[in-house]
Amino acid sequence: MGNSPWQIFLSYNRADADFVRAVAARLHRDGVRFWFDEATLKPGEPWQRAIQRDLPRCGACAVFLGPSGLGPWHELEIYAALSQQIGARRDVCVIPVLLPGASRDNAQNVPLFLQQLTWVEFKDTPERDDAAWHRLRCGIDGKEPGFVPPPPAFLTAADPQVKIVPRGLRSFDEQDHAWYLRLVPGPRDRGLPSAIRFWKDRLERVDPDDTSKVGLLYGPSGCGKSSLIKAGLIPALAEFVLPIYVEATAQDTEATLLRKLRQAFPDLPADASLSQTLAALCQQPALAAGPLP
Repeated sequence: MGNSPWQIFLSYNRADADFVRAVAARLHRDGVRFWFDEATLKPGEPWQRAIQRDLPRCGACAVFLGPSGLGPWHELEIYAALSQQIGARRDVCVIPVLLPGASRDNAQNVPLFLQQLTWVEFKDTPERDDAAWHRLRCGIDGKEPGFVPPPPAFLTAADPQVKIVPRGLRSFDEQDHAWYLRLVPGPRDRGLPSAIRFWKDRLERVDPDDTSKVGLLYGPSGCGKSSLIKAGLIPALAEFVLPIYVEATAQDTEATLLRKLRQAFPDLPADASLSQTLAALCQQPALAAGPLP
């Protein structure tokens, strides 16, 4: 509804208020207009009357279902939202949202029509479960979510109980990747910090007209550049990308890079210089091990 003051009504059990507050916080950052009782009800206003007045004016209704099941007014809101959808008086979307700790198996007490709708299932908080958040936003916006591949192993292996031990001036490396991503600030894009997703997408491009020949990541000493590359980016790259990591020195950077290239690609000419070796890899892709997708 283009003229609706709210895009989504948040219906929930009071026992799940903390999770719904987190949803509301992320919706606020995304610029989504939402009806949330704690934010919308005026002090002193009868809340039953406000819900009766405002729910029909919302473009969609998200019904949050947690381990505690339905609350008394929660259930009435569900019936009101479903009546709007089933009655076909207007185009409204009712989105069942399953919270962490709840399961579809114990949701038989919800109305049958709600069970038949397409669900959104959160496995973690709204900040960490980007796949579920994407589906929720698509429901709000009335869009198809498209295919979202499952998170790679380096994301699902992260254990929030693992103790993170700072290394002082030493950088983190590939063996730290399972939990390193938790240290990277900023928004997430398909499960990865946006800073890492930016470089991953560019390094995995195989169209010659769309690839980047050179990328530069710069910043002051000690700001985390090496950790971002070694512990964040390299483990996240697709299998067809072969990363070769070299730390530059004042004397032998070119010799070290040439040696590692020869180790990775044994068919390279043994007497070629670094520039000749790089040219050979560009002009003769068959010299590179590993097929492209």
